[in-house]
Amino acid sequence: MSNPELRLRRIDPLSYPDHASLRPDDVCYCLGEYTAHRGNAFSPMNQIIGDLKIKPLNASKEEIRSKDAAISAVAEAFRNALATGAECLNPKAATWVPIPPSAIRGDVLYDDRVLKLLSTIEQGLGLDIRELVKQYKNVQPAHESELRPSVSEIAENYYIDDGLISPCPTGVWIFDDVLTGGNHYKAMQSVIQRRFPGVVTVGMFVARRVPEEAAQISWREKMKTRAAVRPSLNQPD
Repeated sequence: MSNPELRLRRIDPLSYPDHASLRPDDVCYCLGEYTAHRGNAFSPMNQIIGDLKIKPLNASKEEIRSKDAAISAVAEAFRNALATGAECLNPKAATWVPIPPSAIRGDVLYDDRVLKLLSTIEQGLGLDIRELVKQYKNVQPAHESELRPSVSEIAENYYIDDGLISPCPTGVWIFDDVLTGGNHYKAMQSVIQRRFPGVVTVGMFVARRVPEEAAQISWREKMKTRAAVRPSLNQPD
């Protein structure tokens, strides 16, 4: 069953100050907004992101089911958007590349949730999905640290997998679960465009992080709107 809260839309450049590393010519999309530090119960998107980020290591069966359900819900939203031609996007004209997780493949903390998401979206569509960019070593998960590495520091830990460069990509959609400052996206963009000059990149995210203050204002305005349009139960016919 589709989730009406999940709708693919282009992130308004007027919101880019919330994502300090993005530039006016960057093109990014998301399914909704996530508010950090407010817990999973704050919004449906917070619940989805919380479930996506459940660590597989030592997770209970119920937690794994929640994680898989979140992947399925997000994948369905992307598939629905692409099937209806949302934002005039052509999914077969791009190579879909996940941003590497914080732990490298083979580590007990490795979590391939974004790759699983792309594989679920792709089922039956014949899309070009590649782990084109990988990293040399583990890093601290961004959502677990107050210290955010710079774009250049992140890029230094990235490398192109030479075994996956053919055919040469002509456009790349860079996928991740949450857009925060935009550092990881810009690092991916720099590494990809250095190797493939002229390739256009697009950022695709499950959610963009919004400041707590903006989320509170948005929530209050939404409640006011609902109250204004909801007919009174005591209003006579």
